[in-house]
Amino acid sequence: MGFLKRFIPFIITFTIGMAVSGLFMSAAPASSPNRWEGRSCRGHRMKDLRMENEQLRQENEALREQLNDPQFIAPVPPPPAMPHDPPAAPKMRMRGHTGN
Repeated sequence: MGFLKRFIPFIITFTIGMAVSGLFMSAAPASSPNRWEGRSCRGHRMKDLRMENEQLRQENEALREQLNDPQFIAPVPPPPAMPHDPPAAPKMRMRGHTGN
């Protein structure tokens, strides 16, 4: 008898809970026929990322080879020649001075 006093409220509460949750969400399986589709998409994405990473590695290696090839290294031009003497400052005229 003690078991039924504990078990019956549990069954009633569980039944009410399932009925209420049924109002908010469907008990039907997902629309996707393949339940592993999510993992499959992640697998494809990882494969794409690995391929892209490999392409970038190959491109980096090709660029490194170009940098090490003497044909692609441009000679550094010499800095522009600096004048020996700076230009003379212009003469200033004083107001009211006639220059005598």
